[in-house]
Amino acid sequence: MPFAHKRFLELLDSLGTDPNSHKRSGVGYALGGGHGVIKSGPPSTGRPIAYWSPLFPADMKAAIDKKFDDLVARVGRGRAEDMAHTNRSLFVFPNLVINDILGLNIRTFFPTSPDEVEVTVWGAGFSNDTPEERAMRVSALISFIGPGGFGTPDDVEILESCQRSYAHAGIGYSDFSRGMSVGTTKHTDEEQNRAFWREWANYVEQP
Repeated sequence: MPFAHKRFLELLDSLGTDPNSHKRSGVGYALGGGHGVIKSGPPSTGRPIAYWSPLFPADMKAAIDKKFDDLVARVGRGRAEDMAHTNRSLFVFPNLVINDILGLNIRTFFPTSPDEVEVTVWGAGFSNDTPEERAMRVSALISFIGPGGFGTPDDVEILESCQRSYAHAGIGYSDFSRGMSVGTTKHTDEEQNRAFWREWANYVEQP
């Protein structure tokens, strides 16, 4: 993320975000059947559940902090911190992604040709959000996700660059070997990616 979304991180820093939060640690797991998940923290941005950041209005900090205190009272500090202070992305094979990051969003993607894919994203919230909280979450989400955000255009450019390379590469395969050591489960490793392609190969290679 520090390399792919430099402009967004600079925006967060200008708002008062701790730069150390950009250096996250986490885990990634293959869940079987082509499914995978990654978890990381601390967040660089506010989170849908009880994590305030300078990206959110200052006058909402007390209400968000109270939500976290209520979580601790209800489920204990360890689980509350996992819920509120952790980013996670769940991939459900073959084409569903649930991103629980600065805003909860649900994505599907459908290939429409060998070199094109159609991606649809829905933002999700909570039924008990106040109008102010919902506006805050929507504003934070679209600051990063979507064609006008800081993140999605970067991702699209990266993917299109990859597609141009695939069209001319003589190797014939993509390298997803990062983190193949036994017992390695870093969120920056690629076991969850390998899980997808292994399952995909099982389908396309069937007679």
